[in-house]
Formats: sequence, C-alpha cells, structure tokens
Amino acid sequence: MATDPGLATRFETTEVLPLVFGGYDPSQRLNILDLGSAEPESVDFYHRFDARICIVNVIDEWASGKASDLFDIVPDSARGLCFDICLLWDSLNYLNTARLTDFTQDIAGYLHEGSRIHAIAAYTPAWAFDAHRYAIGDQNRIVVKPGSRTVPHPHSQTEIERAMPGYRIQHTVLRPGNRLELLLASKRG
Repeated sequence: MATDPGLATRFETTEVLPLVFGGYDPSQRLNILDLGSAEPESVDFYHRFDARICIVNVIDEWASGKASDLFDIVPDSARGLCFDICLLWDSLNYLNTARLTDFTQDIAGYLHEGSRIHAIAAYTPAWAFDAHRYAIGDQNRIVVKPGSRTVPHPHSQTEIERAMPGYRIQHTVLRPGNRLELLLASKRG
C-alpha cells in the first residue's frame, strides 16, 4: 500500500549519517553523489563542505523501467570523478536483481577505497515498504518526506552486499516501516 501523499514530513534521528560524513574536515574537498531529489535541506547541508555535488534523481526514471546504466544518468560534468560519499537512499529498491547487479558494477567505476555509501534496504524483502523522498536535516537527522508509492523491488542488506562484492556493510540501523539504514565501506579500506 502506497503512502498517503498528504502525510506530513517527519524527522528521524540517524546514527549512520555521522559515520558517512565523520572524519571529513569541512575544508576538505569532497565529491558527493546523491541519487535522491534535490531537496533544499540536503543542498544546505552540503554547502557546509567544500564539495562537488552531483544530485541525480533516478527514482522516477527507474520506477518507470528506464535506464539503469549509471553512465546514462550521471551528467557529463561528473564523468571521471570518484565519489567520496554516495547517498543512494532507497533507489536500489527500484531495480530488480539483474539491474541491481548491473548498477553496482557501473558505480564501482565512480568509487575509491575510501568511499562511503549510504543506502536503505528492506528489513524483510517479502514486505514492500513505502517510498520516501529523503533529505539531510543535519548530520544526525534525516528528513523523511512522504512518497506516492511503495518500492517495487525491496532488497535485503544481504542482497545489496552480495551485489557489491567489493563492499561490506559496516553499520545497520532498523528504521520504521520495514527499512534498514546502511553504511557500506570498501573491504580494502
């Protein structure tokens, strides 16, 4: 059942985002990939850093079955970058298993050993969870805005980790509504 679009925006405390952004000096140049919508709260947060920001809203495109190839959706200005931080939010849950594997192979070319990946997985993949629009309120708080559908292909943390063989889940937090917030880091880093 899809979320009622009339539901209010809510805030969730996060233990994962401080780990994603922790250890970076605000003056350190960061490359950030955000696969959510360009929410003003996140844009304000990113301005705390000396960062090159690439925001690509893939949800509508992937929900309609269009391109899953990252090279089709990343703007030319971001080609050749290695991202320090990747905020995937719940985007992976719009890809079936084959497309998930293709996507994770594509994104590997944009990552380095120190890259940190934030994602949302299903606690129980047999149960769909509501799609949301996410933003960063601050380092310890996520803004959760209601969506209008459920995610079509809920993936467990095991499925996501299996699709990203060079990465391991470093931290997991159970969120309301059958969601798991994940931090993935390189197995080599």
